[in-house]
Amino acid sequence: MKKPPLVSVVMNVRNGEPYLEEAVQSILDQTYHHFELIVVNDGSTDNTSKILEKFKVRDSRINIITQDAKGIYYAANNGCMAARGKYIARFDSDDISLPGRLEKQVKFLEENPDIVMTGSAVMRIDKDGSQIETFLPPVSPAQIESKILLWNPIIQTTVMMRREAFESIGGYREIFELCGDYDLSIRLSEKFQLANIAEPLIYRRMHIGEITNRHLWRHTQYYTIAQKSAKIRQSSGDDPLDGHMEVTPSLLLTLGIDEKYIFRMMIEGCLERAQVMLEANHPENARQYFEKATAVARSGEFRKKIAHSFSKAYVSTYKKSGQLVRNLLIFSWAGVTQFNIASMLMRLKLRFLFQNIQLRRVKQS
Repeated sequence: MKKPPLVSVVMNVRNGEPYLEEAVQSILDQTYHHFELIVVNDGSTDNTSKILEKFKVRDSRINIITQDAKGIYYAANNGCMAARGKYIARFDSDDISLPGRLEKQVKFLEENPDIVMTGSAVMRIDKDGSQIETFLPPVSPAQIESKILLWNPIIQTTVMMRREAFESIGGYREIFELCGDYDLSIRLSEKFQLANIAEPLIYRRMHIGEITNRHLWRHTQYYTIAQKSAKIRQSSGDDPLDGHMEVTPSLLLTLGIDEKYIFRMMIEGCLERAQVMLEANHPENARQYFEKATAVARSGEFRKKIAHSFSKAYVSTYKKSGQLVRNLLIFSWAGVTQFNIASMLMRLKLRFLFQNIQLRRVKQS
């Protein structure tokens, strides 16, 4: 009987044609060879099936599971249930694994038996594959524990975890249409230790078409549900999500989640991504995130003052100078966070005045 692989790489995909071939090839090119690649095709209607079949003919380590469109975590659980490895590595279909990824994560988990899940730093790239920046999340179990209820310090596409630990907590919870990976990390952290490798092992793609951006309201809602339910669970011992198969208004009320909070989180998330793009000299990508933030602001309680100020200032400055856009973004972000419109506009005026003085000095010299 053939010996099962040590690692099962699980990828679920729906209509991943643009980046799928590059993603799959990056797994097949790993320096570590004792793995299987399980790809769950979650109801794709593009050429995803043809791409996967082409790879399967060439490499027997690939196992394709085809299902109707059931959602991210139904597909993820389906793939993980088929896994035969001691370790499950997760991977998104629009990212790229560096060649030594699996080898380094296996070594780390073998040498650290108390750690049940490890992620890594990532190199953020844009939709065309150009490098943006290196992102280093918290590394040690203590650092992760201190941050995990504030934001997700384990990046899903970098994860390698012990299958036994994953199964012991019931896998992904399918009440989460999005952010189920965050919920999984939190629940694992309540019983086990988690860590990150302080080295980029993944090229993590940031683009306006990724799920986080296409479903921003729902993403923010589920992200908040993961946080709020964990806090209640840890304080009372009871999980408020037990027995719930879907998110209802009464459940949101129980968790203390209101529309105002979600709007604020959505705006800040968009502006954070826009700032990353501007810092990396990608103004067009930043503009897309910025416009999404203003669109959210228009639909929320901030729509009159904030959205108008953002849009007018952005249109008038974007054509003149990318540097001015960067400054606009930074100070607008501060204004949204603090909800202090007058202060935001005053700082913008001062910054623009200073910038114009600097430009005149450059011209005179």
